[in-house]
Amino acid sequence: MLLQQRQPTAAVCGLDIDPEVLSRARRKADRLALPIRFEKRSATDPLDDLGPFDVAVSSLFFHHLDDGAKVRALANVCAALRDGGRLHVVDWGRPSGLRTGLGFRLVRLLDGGRNTAASARGTFPGLVAAAGFRDVAETDSLDTALGTLRFFRATA
Repeated sequence: MLLQQRQPTAAVCGLDIDPEVLSRARRKADRLALPIRFEKRSATDPLDDLGPFDVAVSSLFFHHLDDGAKVRALANVCAALRDGGRLHVVDWGRPSGLRTGLGFRLVRLLDGGRNTAASARGTFPGLVAAAGFRDVAETDSLDTALGTLRFFRATA
């Protein structure tokens, strides 16, 4: 919603697998009079019929997938972006210290050790590159009570 508000001429498309999440998002967009398109999609569904996109944004999503599904989902996003399109991701990353490491244990307990392993090890950027992106870079980080959020960008 914020993307559409900040870039009113952009064509924004929101994706989720959960119909209830999509329904809530549609209602909120309607209340705000935002022309956002919403689609029910699994993370690993191809996106060919939706693109091409200039930019893809993901927030606190990839830590829910195992590494294989992460790469498949990222490859689908890469294929749906125009050549030179940008991916921006914020998600849990390797904890920056003891305090964030202790907090991240709760996230790992709730979301699964297997799915959050790449975050804990700090290997998510390698998975982004394996999916076909180039110029993968961490652009920022933010320590929270539950761990360290890391901000990444990459180019298709």
